[in-house]
Amino acid sequence: MLKTFIFTGLLAGSSMVTTSIVAQSQDFLLRNVPFDANVRVNGAAAQGEYDEGRSWFRFSQTLNVGDEIIVEAPLFADLFQRAEFTLSADDINSRGQRLDARTYLAEGVNPADSYGVPFTDCAECPPMVIVAGGSLPGAPLGAEPIAPFAIGQGEVTFDAWSRCVAEGGCNRYRPADDGFGTSGLPVINVSHADAVAFTDWLSSLDPAFNYRLPTGEEWEFAARGGTDTVYWTGNDVGYGIGNYDAFATRPVMSFAANAYDLFDVSGNVWEWTADCWEPAAQDGTDCNWFTQRGGSWSMRAEALRVENRRGAHEDWRHPTVGFRVVRTFPMPSGS
Repeated sequence: MLKTFIFTGLLAGSSMVTTSIVAQSQDFLLRNVPFDANVRVNGAAAQGEYDEGRSWFRFSQTLNVGDEIIVEAPLFADLFQRAEFTLSADDINSRGQRLDARTYLAEGVNPADSYGVPFTDCAECPPMVIVAGGSLPGAPLGAEPIAPFAIGQGEVTFDAWSRCVAEGGCNRYRPADDGFGTSGLPVINVSHADAVAFTDWLSSLDPAFNYRLPTGEEWEFAARGGTDTVYWTGNDVGYGIGNYDAFATRPVMSFAANAYDLFDVSGNVWEWTADCWEPAAQDGTDCNWFTQRGGSWSMRAEALRVENRRGAHEDWRHPTVGFRVVRTFPMPSGS
């Protein structure tokens, strides 16, 4: 079975990256490698073919199972553009496991500053992925692009909520699990105000943190994973997209991730966003209805459409509703 491993990073200009793998196959794929790149494998020049930003290379040296392949290749990407370094093999290791994305390829680059590489700010903080930002399909010409941001790799869990309550946060509210259980499951029966209380608690852990709920644009941009189709899987719902038309929630990250390595953006629980369901009143009255995205375990496939949304009162709690968090991602100095 073909195994593909994608590493993404923040690269300015041309950067040399080095990685090592334990391999049983000698075929691998490099993306965003310049046409005239001098790719070296175990110190020897590698032979390959270039096509539209992707280079297939075959390393001819005979290797035993468990031997290490060291690959060196220059990658090029404009600042704040996603660059990918992909290795494909019939069997990267005996168990076909994904390489540890936290072992970052480019020396001196912090994974927390790298697009597509999961990171956590603290022991209590959820795993996050930085999204480069950009424009949604069909955005008006001249519209302000979405700035880079970090978003939760999965929905906030009961476990994370319990830590918040144990430390005196989240208004000490303990939501019911409706008999579904709690371990690894997304927290449910939380209102918009409850979700905001959780982000406030996370932000209080360090002055540098700025956790909040996603805007509707941020949520959709992340959920699409670079696609412009009805679902992030395509114009048909596809197999394994998420937990829907079911009887209960499922543990977070039980289904496939999208191209941004985000889980459960389709189904499992509706997710609160920061957007008002209707524009705030002209007299300055605060909005008290907010938008939910993503569909849930109880919905049919149509509810999982990326553009789909619904509104609910800020105090509404329901077993189909949860949330995920985002935080502002500061631009690096000099950019």
